[in-house]
Amino acid sequence: MKISKIERDIRLTHDCVGEFTVPDYLAEVERLLSAECSVAPDGIYLRSAGASGTVAEQSGEVSFNLIWQGSDGTPTGTVFRCEYENSAALGAAPSPDTALKCSSVTTVESVSCRVTAPRKLSLRARLASRIVAVSEAEIPSPSGCDSGVEALAKELSSALTVKGTSRDLYATAEFPAVGKPLYCRGGVRIDSSAPTSPTECRLTGAVILSCFLSDGEHIRCESTSVPFDEAVPIELSDKFSVEDAAFCRGFGKLASVSLRDDGDSVTAEAVFDLTAELLTTSSGAVTVDAFSLTSTSKAEYTEIVSSVALTAASTSLSVNESTSAPCAFKPELVTGSASVESATVVGGRLRLSGSLTGTALIFSDGERSNIPYSVPWSCDFPLSGDIADCEAPDCIAEVEVLSVSGRVDGELSVSAELFVSVSATAPPRLTVLSSITSDGTTPPPNNSIRICYPMKGESAWDIAKRLKVPLSRVVSEANTDENGEAKRAIVV
Repeated sequence: MKISKIERDIRLTHDCVGEFTVPDYLAEVERLLSAECSVAPDGIYLRSAGASGTVAEQSGEVSFNLIWQGSDGTPTGTVFRCEYENSAALGAAPSPDTALKCSSVTTVESVSCRVTAPRKLSLRARLASRIVAVSEAEIPSPSGCDSGVEALAKELSSALTVKGTSRDLYATAEFPAVGKPLYCRGGVRIDSSAPTSPTECRLTGAVILSCFLSDGEHIRCESTSVPFDEAVPIELSDKFSVEDAAFCRGFGKLASVSLRDDGDSVTAEAVFDLTAELLTTSSGAVTVDAFSLTSTSKAEYTEIVSSVALTAASTSLSVNESTSAPCAFKPELVTGSASVESATVVGGRLRLSGSLTGTALIFSDGERSNIPYSVPWSCDFPLSGDIADCEAPDCIAEVEVLSVSGRVDGELSVSAELFVSVSATAPPRLTVLSSITSDGTTPPPNNSIRICYPMKGESAWDIAKRLKVPLSRVVSEANTDENGEAKRAIVV
């Protein structure tokens, strides 16, 4: 069988920097009012780097959504885009024939925007990436396991993530022409995800779009949702089938949103990508231990790390929190970005927690000012299986802000809809037999009676291996209880 071994878990940060010139048909920049940033990844690619082993290369596009104020006080909004790329050395694979698989999550840590001239902007996004590399390594059968060897085998299940993506899907929405359109933002909410055949997974949900328009001196927001029902292709190898899938989840990203003003209405056209992820399982027997029945034997052991699927799920989450930020007037525009800060196991459930941070644009006495805020969020996902023997779960979590707004209640209160998605595996470690050699010139003593006092935690198999006798000579009504546990004294 093949075992998924976690070889690398790499976290890195990098900057995406763009110098942009504001087009002549837009107002000059006197003061930035708001800045948001989103990432549309292209994917992750593996290449051989000689002595460095395998290198993972990432690329994608960063969108800066800006609203600024010109000299006449009128708000103007637009989107600037720049490409990003980075790479990480994964090192050498366990063997030249080992196949590597990679998955990654890239999020925006911070956004920094600066006006260098009335028509020049310097935009910077701090990105954080997490790359997980998994190898499919063959576990060989140990040498010497023939008819003269007593072997102990164990059934082992291993989890492997398989992804599929549908790109360049379209959603269109109309908004009333109640002002000059500035820009649109939004996100993708998944309501259901289920494998429907060995080659596809069906996702249903909605694209959430919020369009900001300038109505005289004020900025107003119009929101809508566009439902979708799409089949995402999944490329499963011949070894797996849909029935092997332990969990399935889906998530999506907005690639771009463009606006068209037709006079009577404003049309938003969104391009989005959908990704489906299956956690499949593969089971097989591995030899944990063995010894010779006919002669003295020597065993050598190795340690493997497999992956047990715990969960893959998504959920929408509402956040309604008041902050310590004072607010005497209704916020015109609230920006926000969310991050996952911790993942802990609590009572058989996986708890994700993080924060929602951003700014609220306040209009007062003809002037606009930004008030920063930060509020917490958390949600729980059920876990499957026994994780008592596992290390801390290995989680890949994503959180996206679908919508965010503010209200006044003595202080600033923030309401947001988040979409949280997570896949979690646990890496139990198992000691297995790598080889066994027998000394045919030294037969084990058979014509003797021995009394053995088991050591703490020693099993019947451990005693048989230590005394070099078949397991059947240890396991008996006199030596072991009904659960096969050794009694205080063993007579062989």
